[in-house]
Amino acid sequence: MFVDYQHYSRVWKFGVITRILGTVETEEKQTQKVNQLDSKIKETEERIKLARESKEEYKEKALKDIDAFQKTAVSDLRDTMESYIKFQIKMAKKNLQTWTNIKESIHNIPS
Repeated sequence: MFVDYQHYSRVWKFGVITRILGTVETEEKQTQKVNQLDSKIKETEERIKLARESKEEYKEKALKDIDAFQKTAVSDLRDTMESYIKFQIKMAKKNLQTWTNIKESIHNIPS
């Protein structure tokens, strides 16, 4: 049986060189890869643009929601304090009336 050692030697050398230097691509393949990369870059830039627009819309909506919440919170606090003050005035009037009645009762006790 005849073994062609020169053939195996050439194949081994080509494999080692290819691993070290990489494969040699034709200009057409390089152009195709560049076009694919350009296409991916454009798609990514478009997605970034859409994400930025979406972020701005979300930001504007969030700021509006925060403003509305703050206005509602201030209004609620104002209403709560107004109710509390009215309650305190009512209770103070009742206490004044009670103490006035007690004072009159004490003065009306015969000595």
